[in-house]
Amino acid sequence: MKLDIHLVEEPADYWAVEEISKAAWGLDEYREVIPAHLMITFQQNGGLLLGAWLDGKLVGFSIGFIGLTGDGTATNGRVKFCSEQLGVLPEYQSYNIGYRLKLAQREHLLARGINHATWTYDPLETKNGKLNLHKLGAVCNTYYINLYGTAAGINAGLPTDRFQVDWWLDSQHVTSRLPGTTPNTLDNLRDAGVPIINPAQGVPHPHPAGAIIPPGHTHLLMQVPASIRALKREDPELALAWRLHTRELFISLFAQGYKATDLLYTPEACYYLLER
Repeated sequence: MKLDIHLVEEPADYWAVEEISKAAWGLDEYREVIPAHLMITFQQNGGLLLGAWLDGKLVGFSIGFIGLTGDGTATNGRVKFCSEQLGVLPEYQSYNIGYRLKLAQREHLLARGINHATWTYDPLETKNGKLNLHKLGAVCNTYYINLYGTAAGINAGLPTDRFQVDWWLDSQHVTSRLPGTTPNTLDNLRDAGVPIINPAQGVPHPHPAGAIIPPGHTHLLMQVPASIRALKREDPELALAWRLHTRELFISLFAQGYKATDLLYTPEACYYLLER
């Protein structure tokens, strides 16, 4: 199979991106889909909309726009790229297309002289965390509570808490991750004495445990559910308990100077690595 990634330019392709967005995010309506006319405006005014064509079929996209750091005012902000949305048709989500789209996005931004991108994602969506932190090398020390209010599709059922990640495109941390390698494994970190601060308990779905943050540790591991979507379906109350538990921990740790730098993913359990 041949994958081509390039700028979306044809009118029909903008409409196709709407359909991909709707399918990728499990939406029954278009309320949360970026309209085609706004995509065109982004593309013509410094934004970036990339499409992914697999054997000539448009199957994925990434879109974003130029923004400012800080509170968004010209007096204290620095230019950054706001990566607004990435979507791949469900039947192609195991083809590594999202990763390839982000690499292409990075190349376009560096060519424009932009070395900083940000976006948000649900920290309990561990597959997204693996892509964003483990594979791309983004980091996070910003947590938003219920950022989007009530959501539909795959985001329904929980408060829309979000990480805002920082992707420093030309940093050594990022360039060391892009070949697909990382020095971090759960076994290596545990052998080095990195503690799990909230080891979960119970079956079939582990329950969040009371957390203890040992003093003096520069590295910590925090457990999160392996599949929050399955948990929302099977035990909504436990899913909410995990949301509130991890919310409290992340906010506390970020205030203490920690940042999330990796996510170690297994089918049974997932752990964020936090460094101070």
